[in-house]
Amino acid sequence: MTNDIFISSRVRLARNIHGYPFLLKDKGAFEVVKGVYDSLRKLDRFELHHMLDFKETAARAMMERHLISEDLIKNKQFGAVALSDDEVISVMLNEEDHVRQQCILKGLSLKESHRRLKYIDSSLKSEIKFAYHSAYGYLTSCLTN
Repeated sequence: MTNDIFISSRVRLARNIHGYPFLLKDKGAFEVVKGVYDSLRKLDRFELHHMLDFKETAARAMMERHLISEDLIKNKQFGAVALSDDEVISVMLNEEDHVRQQCILKGLSLKESHRRLKYIDSSLKSEIKFAYHSAYGYLTSCLTN
């Protein structure tokens, strides 16, 4: 393993907000963006970007850098992303799930990526009730998540 090369490490968490249906396409989507971003602003320096504000080429460039996903680009009307000032943490809103958090660090950095994302997730959980089932864990729109 010492000869292996690791370009980057990514940890992602998918969350949905209790009381909201999956795949929001109405005013609830805007409530999710506002609520999550208001919570994130208390933690670190995050900047909110609505997908409607991006030209297609800019959105594709962000996707190639793994800051956003194809699903978020497709949900242009309701989607948004909150990026940390160093672009290490990306919180996609109204993607496949209400909240898709991710941390990407250089090299083999899974523990540090997880630590940073756990801090963000714990802080969000203190203000937002995520959909959770005691037997199944966090409820997401995709079984693989």
